[in-house]
Amino acid sequence: MELLKNTSLKNHDWVFQHEWFKKLDLPRKEVNGKRVYVTPEGEMPSVTTALSLLTKKHIDEWKNNVGEERAWDIASRQARNGNGVHELIEKYVKNDNSWRKITLYT
Repeated sequence: MELLKNTSLKNHDWVFQHEWFKKLDLPRKEVNGKRVYVTPEGEMPSVTTALSLLTKKHIDEWKNNVGEERAWDIASRQARNGNGVHELIEKYVKNDNSWRKITLYT
């Protein structure tokens, strides 16, 4: 993918020239009860597997530190932000200027 400055657009507007590639359908398997994907570089854990490193104990300790209600607020806001960032990146790379309308929360 080559990033080109489009001089006909306002400052900070970028246009991507894509070199599309075939989506990889990676085989996946279970290793010790955890999902991994088999890639040419080796086995890679799924996002869920990686996040599972945060044990219930760690999460409960965090909830106790910040309080149950505050923990819920933080987790909900960050879940929305995660979805928003994913959507923003996808639209930006596809040259869809509606990415500018996506709201992220601090």
